[in-house]
Amino acid sequence: MTPSARGHDVYDSARRQWWLVIVLLLVSTLAAIDRQVIALLVDPIRAYLHITDTGISLILGAAFGLSNTLFTLPAGYLADRISRRGLILAGALVWSLMTMACGVAASFAQLFLARAGLGFGESVISPSATSMLRSALSPERRARGFSVFSMSFTGGSSLALIAGGLLIGVLTASGPYRMPLLGPVLPWQMMLILIGLAGFPVCLLVLTVAEPPRLSHPTRPAPPASSETRPVAGEGYLAAWSLIRNRWTLYVPLLVFQLAMLMLSLSYAAWLPAMVGRLWGLSYAQIGLTLGLMMLCLPPVGLWIAGQLMDSAAARHGVRGPVAVGCVATALVAVAASATPLAPSLPVFWVMFGALMLVSGTVFPIVATVTASVTPEGSMGKITAVQFFLTGLIAPVLGPTVVARVSDVFFDGRGALAHAMSAVCGLYSALSLLGLVLVLRGLKLARPIAALNSSDA
Repeated sequence: MTPSARGHDVYDSARRQWWLVIVLLLVSTLAAIDRQVIALLVDPIRAYLHITDTGISLILGAAFGLSNTLFTLPAGYLADRISRRGLILAGALVWSLMTMACGVAASFAQLFLARAGLGFGESVISPSATSMLRSALSPERRARGFSVFSMSFTGGSSLALIAGGLLIGVLTASGPYRMPLLGPVLPWQMMLILIGLAGFPVCLLVLTVAEPPRLSHPTRPAPPASSETRPVAGEGYLAAWSLIRNRWTLYVPLLVFQLAMLMLSLSYAAWLPAMVGRLWGLSYAQIGLTLGLMMLCLPPVGLWIAGQLMDSAAARHGVRGPVAVGCVATALVAVAASATPLAPSLPVFWVMFGALMLVSGTVFPIVATVTASVTPEGSMGKITAVQFFLTGLIAPVLGPTVVARVSDVFFDGRGALAHAMSAVCGLYSALSLLGLVLVLRGLKLARPIAALNSSDA
């Protein structure tokens, strides 16, 4: 995009661009809190609804995950055709209402449907927000914008642990409660209702930002100079598939990187408390507090540094610059992820795990920055949706499960899980690094990318 063209854009100033980033950060953080906070309420929900651990696992995982994953593709399609701001506002209203519905559910079926509705509402956030940022952010601050936005992923989870734990403690001590129309409500129900209500003022923030104008109509793009320099955005997922097929040397290894890093992250999320408890005898309360504080403080620092480095590298070397920064970060992840489970003492473990958290959060900004640099604007929502759809189908199943199988088959004793984590996460990070190296190779060979980037600078 030429400077003159951006002059007609409502996001022609850095201030407006950063305000959009902040609003999307807050909305996405709200989504993460609504999604994660129910994990603190497993026991009271199980007792109230008289359901088993298997039933709880379906509520926490399948109900949300299947709905969220399946609706990601339609959300990506809509993000390339209608108002993305409107989609995010509608989604935020839906998931806030569904969080409240979780609090008033009187049966397993009602709670399952409410969690599925939560997943449906949140399915719009990633493709819509990524597409908005792709349209609004100037190339020189694109990586930093994606980095700040992705702070919501760990920030929301940590706030759910910390603030949610404090809130349920206060509500438990000061209950019971009565609400109009609902009558008596238990502390865990009141907590979900209050968190759902908190979403409505946050939704009002969405109205303070404008829908970024698209450079070209997604269904009627300007005729390309040649088929080698400008891929047609086209309509629907057939056009997105054509784009992926024509540039598979970029999109496929980028997906490998994203998938392997997500499997690593989910493996640590699933097995870290059990591993620390078995090795050093810490309680889940101690682990939760330490982990929550680290998640709140360390990933944002690493993300901001990575964003600065990627924008600086992009200014010097084009889109290959952020990928090179990603290669260095992924190499550091490989060392930390494989060495942390084998730490000789608890203090050393937390130091090494902290180093891992500093560098491992760079996955989304790397993927989003590279994708935004090589994808026509009219296809950004669909391509992002495909990425999240495929990783959402594969990573939650394979990531933690492979660790468990390796632990059961190849190791035994108190340190079996730690050795399995070291081996498997080392493999995941090696696959991630291989993916980025192949992306670099694809960028070197793909001349049309330079033409695409020059039109967007």
